[in-house]
Amino acid sequence: AFFIASSVASSPFPAPELLSKVTVGCHHWGKDCLVPGFTGTDSSPSLIGENLDRVAIGSYDGSIHILSSQDGDQLALLEGGGEDSPSYDPQTSSITVWGGLKGSTIINYNSDSLEENWRTDVPISNVATSGSGFGYIYAGTAEGASSTFYSLDSKTGATKWSYSASSEMWGTLGPLITPAMVCVGVGGDANFLLNKDSKLVCLDHNGTTLHETETGGRQIQSRPSAGKSVIYVGDYDSCLYAVDKEVGGVIAKYCLGRFGGYNSVIEGTSVVVTDGDGQEHVIFDSWDGNIYSLSLSLDEANFKVDWKTNLGDSKFGGGGAASTPFVSKNEVLFVGGPTGVWSLKVETGEVIWFYETGEQCGSSPTVWDGKVGIGCEDGYFYILTTEAC
Repeated sequence: AFFIASSVASSPFPAPELLSKVTVGCHHWGKDCLVPGFTGTDSSPSLIGENLDRVAIGSYDGSIHILSSQDGDQLALLEGGGEDSPSYDPQTSSITVWGGLKGSTIINYNSDSLEENWRTDVPISNVATSGSGFGYIYAGTAEGASSTFYSLDSKTGATKWSYSASSEMWGTLGPLITPAMVCVGVGGDANFLLNKDSKLVCLDHNGTTLHETETGGRQIQSRPSAGKSVIYVGDYDSCLYAVDKEVGGVIAKYCLGRFGGYNSVIEGTSVVVTDGDGQEHVIFDSWDGNIYSLSLSLDEANFKVDWKTNLGDSKFGGGGAASTPFVSKNEVLFVGGPTGVWSLKVETGEVIWFYETGEQCGSSPTVWDGKVGIGCEDGYFYILTTEAC
């Protein structure tokens, strides 16, 4: 059923409490921000270390902040940052980051000692995407016709193989990495308003192209997400695409239309949830100010709207955020919005609670031990305690 949430749900969960509010970089477009127009953090935090007792988060001050997961105390600063999210791989006990907004390299750190393992020896002059998982590390550039996607050796950073794209390599939030493949979005011109040639490229871990799917969209900055037989990916053309995981090709798409004269960009990464009947539901945030849950009918090759919930407008009049939802084990969803952090029921989208920060939280929440951590554009990392975890 199509449900539009408009009120707070009756819930056994009380409002969250603020445990810690930690500075993680430049504030309000200040002089310590590396790039004008970027402030605070849009980086998604990662729990790291053998005991997952630390949080790593990037910042527009050009650093990776290492915080205690217990109380938010800052433990260390590492080179890296920007909007990049530290990519933690427990299989290699390492975190991989960009070399900061002014950097042009990929850096790999030991996630326990925080010592640097290596830096890339490939000519990455404009890093656009990176990610690690299952022992694999990838990085891509945004260099127009010379864009390249690299597979890097997890122990040395040396190039194992590369894939050349015919246009700009985007997928800013990182590639989808599974045990069998890696998938990344490829765009066209840097000005997404001029693009009409986005595609999703999937390769195996030896560099063999499995399939390339043209969406006809404008630019793919979101990280693709994987269901059982489908890959879901959002585009700057306001559409969510379902792509056949095995052979490629668009199965279905759902388009949102325009908001405030602009495309309702789907920039955050979607999350896939499977209900008790085996039906997949894909949940994503959009610039139109709403968070959506859709279900895909493979027989009918179309999407159906389960629910949508409005997260409000930013203080600048824009809508939405690029936050990736996080679903806890008790089926509660957490997501950043234009002015704070939201907790919702996964099944209906009803609001459980809202915590106001006053600035956009384009970062994606991380949940652990009854806590929710999220970074926001006011330059702070918030740790909230909540029974909804």
